[in-house]
Amino acid sequence: MLSEKAARASDVVFYAASLAPVLLLADSKVRKESGAISVMYLETMTLTGGLTLMTKNLSKRPRPYTYNPNASISLKQRRDARQSFFSGHTSSTAAASFFAAKVWSDLNPGSKWKPVIWAAAAGIPAVTGFLRVRAGRHFFTDVATGYALGATVGWLVPVLHQSKDE
Repeated sequence: MLSEKAARASDVVFYAASLAPVLLLADSKVRKESGAISVMYLETMTLTGGLTLMTKNLSKRPRPYTYNPNASISLKQRRDARQSFFSGHTSSTAAASFFAAKVWSDLNPGSKWKPVIWAAAAGIPAVTGFLRVRAGRHFFTDVATGYALGATVGWLVPVLHQSKDE
């Protein structure tokens, strides 16, 4: 596939998800810890972005559109045409979503909203990955790996910062 509409939609979801942790500020418990949470979020996104870019530059996997006879030669010759593995949109979206869900869940342990928060955290990067495949920018393995890495980092960074008495 080669869908510019899906590519644009994945960009919208990507940018919106990166702001998900800002929504945490609606919670007074989060506001009290906003400095530490901001540093953890910066750490999460820096680690995710660094691992993503390093892997893309080492693997140099061609994007699906490079095999598509309907894709223009200018598209196939773009600088990022050999940066398919793994999906940065998906890894970043998963990292932001899982980070927000983990922090919110930790600060609201008895909330009945936890299943909804975690379902959204799991669903948003899945939609992003689907759109990236539909856009012809990634293979399924690219988005699955990006999802796994981003979700792991987004969950793990807050875990590693928890104090022993929590």
